[in-house]
Amino acid sequence: MTYDERVVRTDDDPANDSGTVVSRRVTRTPSGGELASRVVMLLFGIVQVLIILRIVLLLLNAREGNDLVAWILNTSQIFVAPFNGMLNVDNLKSGGSVFDIAAVLAYVLLMVPPFRQLGFVMMMGQRAAASAQRIYEVLDERPDVVDRPGAVD
Repeated sequence: MTYDERVVRTDDDPANDSGTVVSRRVTRTPSGGELASRVVMLLFGIVQVLIILRIVLLLLNAREGNDLVAWILNTSQIFVAPFNGMLNVDNLKSGGSVFDIAAVLAYVLLMVPPFRQLGFVMMMGQRAAASAQRIYEVLDERPDVVDRPGAVD
């Protein structure tokens, strides 16, 4: 992320009315942990989209002979397969239903990590706000020791 920073500095001299403008370009790059978090969230998002497409295509009884439909169903099967044996009912294989319960279960369970990360971000925001409040309390505190009037720095 790149942004421009512009700072106006003024002198304490009352005769000099103009301020000095200092401008610079600041570039911020994400840390390794932030980059890894973004990659993981992207991968979970892609998997969730594939599972949703699988559910929709099966509900619409899409023709499995179509290459795109076959690719989506076969690719999403990798992520749905671990959830096939969780329920005793598998009407999809027996031909009794077009609703893939295992896909819905996989989608729901794959939603846990993004919500966990969202909770972590909210927790960090609350910690940051509490820390900022404590820092401002310290900064707003009046010092017990003060300089004499007319003291020289």
